[in-house]
Amino acid sequence: MKNIRKVNKLIWVMTVLFILGLAGCSDDKPYSDYFTYSPIEYIGKVDSVSYLSGVNKVRLTWKVSTDPSVKSLEISWLEDGGDKEMSVDVDENQIGEYMNVEITDLSAGSYTFFLVSSDGKGNSSVPVELFASVLDPSYLDLIQPVLASGEYVDNSLIITLSNEEEGYIGSEVFYTNTNNEEVSVLVDEENAEFIIEDYKLGTGVTYLSNFNDPEVLGTLSSKETNLQVRLEFSKEEWIASADYDEPSNRGSWNVIDANPSTVWHMSKLMQYPHPLDIDMGTVQTVSGLTFLQRQDNINYGLVKLVEIQTGSDDVNWISQKEVELPFTQDPISIPLEASVEARYLRIIFKSDYKGGDFTAISEVGAYAIY
Repeated sequence: MKNIRKVNKLIWVMTVLFILGLAGCSDDKPYSDYFTYSPIEYIGKVDSVSYLSGVNKVRLTWKVSTDPSVKSLEISWLEDGGDKEMSVDVDENQIGEYMNVEITDLSAGSYTFFLVSSDGKGNSSVPVELFASVLDPSYLDLIQPVLASGEYVDNSLIITLSNEEEGYIGSEVFYTNTNNEEVSVLVDEENAEFIIEDYKLGTGVTYLSNFNDPEVLGTLSSKETNLQVRLEFSKEEWIASADYDEPSNRGSWNVIDANPSTVWHMSKLMQYPHPLDIDMGTVQTVSGLTFLQRQDNINYGLVKLVEIQTGSDDVNWISQKEVELPFTQDPISIPLEASVEARYLRIIFKSDYKGGDFTAISEVGAYAIY
């Protein structure tokens, strides 16, 4: 019984002390200034984030939250060991819509971008991460220009471009005009061929091609590439000499008359080789020769093996190359290993496709490449 009384007395004392303690706290609150109730308010975050890589740049795209309190988007990332950030304003018409921004002057590599919505009052959304990559300028080395050719005809430069490449949007051509001015001209994808009337013959021409790639940001431009300008020599002042089939009067003059229906027929009294000598009248820079096989009947025997020689006179000859002409009645171009200065041409015909001792050919010409 005595023990029970002691326990009850202890409980009573503790209860009194607890009540007194509560009473004391109600009058004096020394810690109240340190405890305030301020709930965290998160606003709507962005959605559907994506990116498009470019050379030293990237485009970020996102869908703005439908939360009307969003006033801006804060974008941050780490670059070269330092924190970078930018802010994009959001007006009421952009709530719930897609937005994008381009970030330029970035080093090539991989990045993590953090996108945070803000209401301008200190409240923000949880961050959304976007992993993106930025291309190095060396990527452009992979961009090849479209195929192009140039031909100088009637005092004009005719440039032909292939406009069938995927994503091709046009080219830029750089040349020197007749006033010795450096000029550039833009050619859109619609023009597979265009004419430059003020090109200064003998000067260099370069070009680059532009492309759009749906998987890469911005226009992609190839490096400047040399454009070969071809000048076909006029044969009006040329003189050709060779053996020929006299009974049919199909002489060597027919090989330089620019008429595909006429032929030079080699003498039927002689066997290969049949040399053809041409005096161009003046010294020319010869880059290659052209041939047109006979057009009347392919079974009569097209020319097969020829040797090309050049000379500054008609006595001393330099062999440039020996080549088999293709079995075709289409125009044939045979480039020399290097351009040479020459007034005289000697083409030695050595065989034909029918295995005979002689045959015929329609045209022989020469051209320069600048």
